[in-house]
Amino acid sequence: MTFRKPDQKRLVLSLLHQREVSGSDVYKFLAKKGARIWPNHVYGTLSEMERAGLLKGRWLDNPGGKGPRKHLYSLSIRGKKEFRELIRESIDLLVGEYSRSDHTKEDVRNYLDVVKSYFGRFTQIGARIPTRTGSKIVGVVPDPDPLVCSPLYIEAASEALPNAALYVVKPPHAKLDLEVRPNLTVLDGWRHNMPLKDGFADWLSVQGFRNDS
Repeated sequence: MTFRKPDQKRLVLSLLHQREVSGSDVYKFLAKKGARIWPNHVYGTLSEMERAGLLKGRWLDNPGGKGPRKHLYSLSIRGKKEFRELIRESIDLLVGEYSRSDHTKEDVRNYLDVVKSYFGRFTQIGARIPTRTGSKIVGVVPDPDPLVCSPLYIEAASEALPNAALYVVKPPHAKLDLEVRPNLTVLDGWRHNMPLKDGFADWLSVQGFRNDS
């Protein structure tokens, strides 16, 4: 099995995201991951990433001045950004596959009980869900996350409330693989800047968010 350089880069970013390490530590880490690679290849990759501005290095003298100095590596600001982009790409891939797999009419029906339970929790505390014809229900979601805002969940909500108009506000870069439904509209926006007029919604549901949402 060959170990491609792009895989090295991802693993190095992952390791240095956790802590500052030496080149020998990086080599040991890659070896444990099953990489068939020589130490000089690792140092070559580290040097290349440092020249690209992804890493920053510093020399550390041994205590007492004995023995060789260590060259320690850590992520630069650009490296941290690159790592976040890799995480985002991985999540997008995972969520995309999740939404494409087992996405059938039967799955939507199975989600109806989940949706009814969600709305039921609010009715128990006295909140009234607008179900009259033309009621506007707005759901604001973060990057599509199967644990927070599954496409199936959104479609089931559309089916559970056929007389209401559902609006889903999502980050512009996020993708939702949703079935076209007459009472469902998807808009690009953020929770603090929704593309809707004040007082537009009869019911607003804001799902889990990260700081940048």
